[in-house]
Amino acid sequence: MNVTLHEYSYLLNNGTNDYFIEIFEEIDRAFYLEDKSTLKQIYDDNIIYPEGCYYALCAKACYTALEKEEQEKIADLLIGTEYWGAKELWIFTDTIDQLSNPLLLSLLNEFLAKSNYFHRIVDYNRLITQAINTAVLTLINRNMGKEAKMVLDKTAQDLWEVDLFSRNVHLFLLGLWLYSFSNQTNGEEKMKHSIQIFNMLGSTHLENKYQKIYDTTLKKHA
Repeated sequence: MNVTLHEYSYLLNNGTNDYFIEIFEEIDRAFYLEDKSTLKQIYDDNIIYPEGCYYALCAKACYTALEKEEQEKIADLLIGTEYWGAKELWIFTDTIDQLSNPLLLSLLNEFLAKSNYFHRIVDYNRLITQAINTAVLTLINRNMGKEAKMVLDKTAQDLWEVDLFSRNVHLFLLGLWLYSFSNQTNGEEKMKHSIQIFNMLGSTHLENKYQKIYDTTLKKHA
């Protein structure tokens, strides 16, 4: 019938997405707006349910630290899932920077293997790119330059020419890596170009987010 499962579900639900899509998009919005009250409300509303507890932990990871047991709960789910679909990609993206180094590296290998099949699907490519960006930023912040560069190099070939957001964030992260581990002058130039692009496009929240990372990085290496 040339209708995807996502489209079929959208029509079946009278123009609304599946619950997990709605909740993760709400988490994303609240995170970018630094809206802790909404994130805490999402946590309270979902933590009591077997499936919802994963959404709750994703919301919690956006405003405070996860406990070791909570990290392991996330890891058990992802390692035990043969192929990562949208739900698993969102869970991984929202909790990456909360995971211990061993869990992060283990799940990063799982991610690169289990998401490769979905790179050419538009909706999944966006989620995969988000996961990659968050993973690279986390690795750089933890001074794991070798691992961060490996992910940058491995995923550069999967960037779509028309996906300007992904390419611009990749430019920023490459600049961040260069500034942190190799060539500060070149790295700073790339980060500035990326921030300027967000400014020219009127992407205020993204401009502010990456400006903060830029400012923190320069202060850290001053």
